[in-house]
Amino acid sequence: MLSLISKRAVGLSFGATVTSTFSIYSRALNSAATLQAKVLADDAAHVEHEPRVEPPEGVNKKPFSNIQSSISPLLYRAITQQPFNYTHMSPVQDSLLSNLPELLKIPGSAESETRDLMVKAKTGTGKTLAFLIPAIETRIRDIEAEEAQFKARNPDASHQDLILHMRRFVAETTGIVILSPTRELATQIAQEAVKLTSHIKQFGIRLFVGGASKNMQLREWDRGRRDIVVATPGRLNDVLETSHSVKNNLSTTRTLILDEADTLLEMGFKEEIDQIVSQLPAKEERSTYLFSATISPEISAIARKTMKSNPKIVDCVPQGETNVHAHIPQYYTILPTPEYQMTHIFNLIAHDQLLHPSGKTIIFLPTTKMTQLFGQILTSVRRHFPWNSTGLTRVYEMHGGRSQSEREGIARDFRGGKGGGYQILVTSDVSARGVDYPGVTRVIQIGVPTTRDIYVHRVGRTGRAGKSGRGDLVLLPFEANYVTNALYKLPIKPLGVSDLAGELTEMVKQIDESGKAPVVSQTFQLATISQSRNYSNQRSSQPLSSPTSVKEVKMELPVSKRLESLKENLNENILPMIGEEAIMDNFSALLGYYGGKGQDLNTTKDTILHGLKRWAMDAMKLAEEPYVSPTFLAKLGFNNNRHVQSGFRGRGGQGFQRNRGGGGQMRNGGGYVKRGDYSFGARESGYGNKNGFGIGNSEDRYDGQRRDQGDRDRRSRSNSWDNSRGGGRDGGRSSNNSFKNNWDRYSSA
Repeated sequence: MLSLISKRAVGLSFGATVTSTFSIYSRALNSAATLQAKVLADDAAHVEHEPRVEPPEGVNKKPFSNIQSSISPLLYRAITQQPFNYTHMSPVQDSLLSNLPELLKIPGSAESETRDLMVKAKTGTGKTLAFLIPAIETRIRDIEAEEAQFKARNPDASHQDLILHMRRFVAETTGIVILSPTRELATQIAQEAVKLTSHIKQFGIRLFVGGASKNMQLREWDRGRRDIVVATPGRLNDVLETSHSVKNNLSTTRTLILDEADTLLEMGFKEEIDQIVSQLPAKEERSTYLFSATISPEISAIARKTMKSNPKIVDCVPQGETNVHAHIPQYYTILPTPEYQMTHIFNLIAHDQLLHPSGKTIIFLPTTKMTQLFGQILTSVRRHFPWNSTGLTRVYEMHGGRSQSEREGIARDFRGGKGGGYQILVTSDVSARGVDYPGVTRVIQIGVPTTRDIYVHRVGRTGRAGKSGRGDLVLLPFEANYVTNALYKLPIKPLGVSDLAGELTEMVKQIDESGKAPVVSQTFQLATISQSRNYSNQRSSQPLSSPTSVKEVKMELPVSKRLESLKENLNENILPMIGEEAIMDNFSALLGYYGGKGQDLNTTKDTILHGLKRWAMDAMKLAEEPYVSPTFLAKLGFNNNRHVQSGFRGRGGQGFQRNRGGGGQMRNGGGYVKRGDYSFGARESGYGNKNGFGIGNSEDRYDGQRRDQGDRDRRSRSNSWDNSRGGGRDGGRSSNNSFKNNWDRYSSA
């Protein structure tokens, strides 16, 4: 039988092209062939695939050779040779791939009803490869089956007729639809699919995610095959409403995969998922794989709607093991007062730098505003860290306010440990689930997470692939009840501010007295003219990179001198340089975030409000207590507490004044309060003329648990005080030169 998979004579080349919305590549390259080379090259150079997870001692490792006879030789080659070079399966991969014979039955056969899968699996266990292998193999077999059926129906058809028919078939059908909650995770899945199909000519992977041009995505859609569609629900649903071509293709889908289904529901995508599923073949005519870290009643409900009546259930979480890896030490700190916040966070990072000189820390914050603010502050204190320069301590800032290309670049640099040294990623929850960052040695969470599950999955960013890690939770005094109220039964221990400071002091003392400085490798790129050229006809799949130079760098001693000078520089120079408008904008963002957290914190709205005021004054050094109008508080849900209301009466006789050089007035029916030299409203803010802290736009005033900004096609709201912009991947810069000069004097390494 003439196989379109194994023979090229028919003229259907099946190469692994990502004609997706990797727009950063498609703009730079002119042809599909060059696009393929560039994506694969960049992928090999910068993006590590999902980590190979070593089973615990005593657990037998099953070789991939066990499934060699069940999959295409080209798939097996990608797994066991380039680009993966795997020999043995992870436990999750073994649990799923051992069922390949029944998973690969062609829909329509008498026994096809057992092909649906509901899998309970933690992140970082190799599950992406586990669901891609059977799904792609099914697509390959469907194509071969269509070829055989055409020949049987048309015994007199010419070879050219077969070619034309198969070209129409592969162009007008889609084999696999994968729904993912975030664009980062969707992109990572697409990259895994690219590598897995790297030996299959013209296998098309399409990516529909927010943060990139929808029109560009649709133009790429029209240029090639659509074997796999990886998407976030919001963008795919939007595309289905506007493109008949996409709608027609998805009506032929053979396999639907819901990855991180619990997060899809947490992010409010149930309606979008229902609409997408309604455009697919009936559940009896397709396979459905559902992956989730938990199997809740909500997950069971979506399974009943999307899957056949008897799905195969695979539990890959060992009995009695929580979703947080049992080997990850976890600590929480209740700060005595908010003024300890920045120094304690600094000490946590410094502590990890001494333990892991080439380590990585991820710091999670509740809002985009906070992510921007803390990214800037940590950038400014780099010269006080044990690794005390820009090259040795790199700070990255990731949040929904970044463009898609910026986020991809930041993720790539942090994942690959660009330049060597110690890496810090300051991020919102865009990095909490699914996205793999190898080598993370510590996760620090600032403030209470949105849910218990979010806490679990944040901690899950460290200790992956069988390696060690640690999680720290830093709470303000008003958040003290959170651990006992929401994190019960989790193995989390208390850690005092003084306990950490004492341990760090002892570690530094030992290093300084011994004179034995830790060493890290630092990488320098040496650019050349010839290697900077990018010819449009280049087809090599080798990475296009500059030569590098690697050298060993010792930690500068004494370390104690740098650490001891932190507090003075922070309190006298760095924090006072933060504009009042930036502090107030963060204050309002936190009001919105914590407005619905009273039950988790087991406290009153008045306590929350007072605690946030103390944070603004004690931690951020705001000179006077923040003031907001009762109307604005009511909009944020703070109107159901008598103490909150009474706390804003009697200021200057009107309830809105403050000693700020002018009387206060309020618009009728609004929450906009004008007082002297600044104003504070529910929709916008402009706090006087003090220079702002170099922070760029944010898409929302508070965004603790929200849908992906790009995925929902929401535009950033500009702030009236925003005369500066965020500083790319490593720090920030202000458009005000005089401010920048003052700032650099205190923060430069």
